[in-house]
Amino acid sequence: MSFLLVGDIGRKVNLSLLEAQEKNIRSVDDFRVIYNNSYPIQSYFSLQAIINKFKKDTPHNFNDYQIEKACFAVPGPISNNKKAHLNHVSITNYANLFTKLTNLNLFIDSTPKNKWKEINAHVLQKELDCQISLINDFEAICYGINFLLDSENSKDFYPLQEIKHKEKENQRANCIAVIGSGTGLGEAFMIKQNNQPQVCASEGGHADFAPRSQQEYDLYQYLLDKQKKEQNENNISHHISVERIISGHGIVDIYEFLLQQCQNSSECSAMPEDGFKRDLSTYKKEQGKNIPNTVDPAVAIAKQALFNRDELCQDAMNIFLSAFGAEVGNFALKTLPYGGLYIAGGIAPKILPLLEKQVFLSAFKDKGRMRRLLEQIPIFVVLNQDVGIIGAIFYADRFMREQVAQISYAGGEGALLL
Repeated sequence: MSFLLVGDIGRKVNLSLLEAQEKNIRSVDDFRVIYNNSYPIQSYFSLQAIINKFKKDTPHNFNDYQIEKACFAVPGPISNNKKAHLNHVSITNYANLFTKLTNLNLFIDSTPKNKWKEINAHVLQKELDCQISLINDFEAICYGINFLLDSENSKDFYPLQEIKHKEKENQRANCIAVIGSGTGLGEAFMIKQNNQPQVCASEGGHADFAPRSQQEYDLYQYLLDKQKKEQNENNISHHISVERIISGHGIVDIYEFLLQQCQNSSECSAMPEDGFKRDLSTYKKEQGKNIPNTVDPAVAIAKQALFNRDELCQDAMNIFLSAFGAEVGNFALKTLPYGGLYIAGGIAPKILPLLEKQVFLSAFKDKGRMRRLLEQIPIFVVLNQDVGIIGAIFYADRFMREQVAQISYAGGEGALLL
C-alpha cells in the first residue's frame, strides 16, 4: 500500500490524506481516507501554511505516513520553466515549475506576505519530501467524472437533457466536455484512447464575451466602464471575458447593472426585499476586511430568484442563465461531446430549478442550423462536490504508477514483467 496527499484549491483548500491499495485505483474501495479537512483560503498566506496546519491537525503523527505522491488541483494554467501553457505537467524539474492562480486574487488580500499568486512545486517538494504534481482544476474534474462514471452512482449526476439517440452504450467512447461556473468559468474536455482518459484543459473562460442582444451589449458597456475606472490609464484593456458574466462575481455585476438601470429610470419601481437588503448591507460592511465573508451576494441573489421574491434578482439570474446556456452551447459545438456535457462548479447544483427552465436550454440550443445537433448531446449537472479531489486522487495514483513503470523499463526487459 502507499500514502497519497491530494488537494483541491478554490475559495477553500480541501486536503485529503489517503491510503491506496497496491492495485490501480478504480473505485472507492481501492483507497481509504485517513484524514481530510477544509481551510478558508483567506485565512492563510500560502499553500505551504495550509499544509503545515493540516499536518498538525492530522490524527497521530503526520510524519508516520510516508507520502509517496502529492497532487494539487489549482485554478489556472500549469506552466513549466519556459512558462509555456500546457494542459498538464508531470513535475520533473522542480526548480522553476509553478502555476499562477487565475481567480484567487479576486478574493484574497495582496499583502507582501501573500504567496498565493504562484505555487512553486520545488518548495512543496521540500515540505513533503515526495513527488509533486500540479494539475488544472478542471482537468482534475474531468478525471473525477471519469472515475464517478465507472462507479455508476446515479446520485453523482443530474440529467438536464436526456439522450435522444439509441447509442447509450457507446456514449463513454466519445468525447466528454466539462464546463463549470463558480469563482470563475472553467472548461476542459476528455477523450478515451485505449480505454485511458486523455484530458485537455483550457482557459476558455477568458475568451471574449460576445453580446447577443441590446441588453447584453449594455451590460458589456457597463462592465467596460467599471473596468476603466479600476485600471491604470496607461494600460486600459477593452477585453471583457465571458467569465466576468458567467461566475459568482458576474451574478453580482449583472444585478448591480440592472439596479443602476432601474435607478436611472422613472418607470422602474422594483424594490429589494427586506431580507435581501440586510444581506447586501452585511456584505458591504465586510468588504475590504481580511475576514471570510458571512454573506455571499451571488448566493443571496440566486436565492431570491429561486423563491420569486425579488424582481431584479429574477431578471439578473435570467441574464446569467441565458449567457451561461449560450456559452455551454458554444463549447459543445467546439468539442461535440456526444459522451456527455457535464456542468460542474459550485453554482449549478444550487440553482437546479432555474437551470431546468427554458431560459438556459433555449440559449444552449439557439445555434441556427446546429440546433438539431445540440439536441443529441446529453447534459448533466455534477452533484458530487468532491469531484475535483477524486480527480486528483486518480491522477496522483496514475502518475506514480507511470513513474514506477518507467523505472522498471529502465531496469531492462525482464523488469517489464513486474
